[in-house]
Amino acid sequence: MGLWDIVKSLFSGGDAPIQIAGTARNATTGDNSELDQSSFGKVKGDVIIDKSKGATDAITGEQGRIEQMGVGEFHGPVELHKHQGLGGEDVAEIMKPILELSRAERKELVDKNRELTRENESLQRDLAAAIQRTEEAEDQGEPQAKDALEALRENADPKRLLEYLVKLRDAGQADVLELNREIAAVAYLTGQIDSAESALKAILSINPDDADAINRMGWILFLRGAFDEAEKAFIRVLEIAGVRNDEEGQAIAYGNLGVIYQNHGNLDKAEQMHRKSLEISERLGRQMGMAADYGNLAVIYQTRGELDKAEQMHRKSLEIFERLGRQKGIAANYGNLGNIYRIRGDLDKAERMHRKSLEISKRFGLQEGMANQYGNLGVIYGICKELDKAEEMFFESLGINERLGRQVGMANAYGNLGNIYKIRGELDKAEKMHRKALEINERLGKQEGTANQYGNLGLIYRKRGDLDKAEQMHRKSLEINERLGRQEGMANQYVNLGSIYKQRGDLDKAREFWTKARDIYAEMGARPKADKLQGWLDKLGELEKKQSDGG
Repeated sequence: MGLWDIVKSLFSGGDAPIQIAGTARNATTGDNSELDQSSFGKVKGDVIIDKSKGATDAITGEQGRIEQMGVGEFHGPVELHKHQGLGGEDVAEIMKPILELSRAERKELVDKNRELTRENESLQRDLAAAIQRTEEAEDQGEPQAKDALEALRENADPKRLLEYLVKLRDAGQADVLELNREIAAVAYLTGQIDSAESALKAILSINPDDADAINRMGWILFLRGAFDEAEKAFIRVLEIAGVRNDEEGQAIAYGNLGVIYQNHGNLDKAEQMHRKSLEISERLGRQMGMAADYGNLAVIYQTRGELDKAEQMHRKSLEIFERLGRQKGIAANYGNLGNIYRIRGDLDKAERMHRKSLEISKRFGLQEGMANQYGNLGVIYGICKELDKAEEMFFESLGINERLGRQVGMANAYGNLGNIYKIRGELDKAEKMHRKALEINERLGKQEGTANQYGNLGLIYRKRGDLDKAEQMHRKSLEINERLGRQEGMANQYVNLGSIYKQRGDLDKAREFWTKARDIYAEMGARPKADKLQGWLDKLGELEKKQSDGG
């Protein structure tokens, strides 16, 4: 097997049909409700069993009593699409032409000036330099260079190549600036964040206007949850691109800023940024940028409850990524489509999408994608009351996010584990998890995650019988969701507030909130939830009639 074959299999999946992800949000959530989840079918191993059969009603039918089920905020992460983001998705496309060049042609490529103009050109140049340097050392009989290349050929292991480059830099055996560029490229695209960050800082200490290094540093800051600092980095990239009249650089910066604003919950500003990026990408015929922007706009529509529009955008994004053979984009869109199907109540289709996404992420070592899809499958198991399996999935997600230092993912996992403990009746343990999730979300300025955890804490207080404190939490959650225009979150809290008023005996107020929730679910296309609410409202009417009849 040749070096190209190893690199291809390592970074792009070999001969398999090949967003850069973020939902990267990775991101906006898909909430899940206990409204229609009392008894779905079981999932065993990789076999998907129809969950639409045998579901029991959440209304007991006993003496007209309505079961007081809350709407839990299981957090199904979506993946936002990063422009020139972090991860190994682009390496095969970058490396193949490098390895097919003659040494003279490769030297010409290495000697090119570094610009952000053509997507990934600077990464291509830096990776070419790393390969050229290591091959030349191998020709001279350098044992560690030979070992590094053999590790790629035989074990598909890039770590030795990175270790070799770091050793050269630390020994002062070559141009430190150039070695840091090569180290940053290899580390960045293989997800070794600490090494990439260290090299990028060294580059920027020498050249603070290196747009490519600033852009990559912005994504590392994003991954670590330093959203304000990431925003500053992308704004700086936009400024540099403007000075250079670099339209593609501007498109990249606009798209990345859109992801930042989505994470802050500023959907209008995020949409504005993505549409600016899309307009430039369409004019330039920049397919990767178009796919990323379509996917990110889809997440905005999903948050607003416009599920049909969101699905349309995800499918446009998916079509481009499939045509380009970009596995990370394909996986991200499968996962995001799974969230839409889950919201609609089609759990079989949702699970199939999440499993397809997870399989791709596992095959190509896409760690962030794996963490997201473990979390999404955990949500499915949680809905189906497969609590042990759900807990296992959430811990898998948490472990990956902790290794990556991905704060948002850790918060999601803590919140989801809190829901598992809450269902089991371990309320103290549940509260601890929700408060950990809340602390992270508040520190990062993640409004959507903050709203989720207020709602979850409200359910805990309600289970303890503290209805006043529960109402306070649900109203905090509702206020944030209303400010964000997040339809599903609003509906969830209307359900919870209605249940509190029902428990207090205020049937008029309960009807008011449940009617609002039903109407939102129906408008979103979340038909099972809307139907369930209608059943609750019908039972409420029976209770009201009995009361008026003196029964």
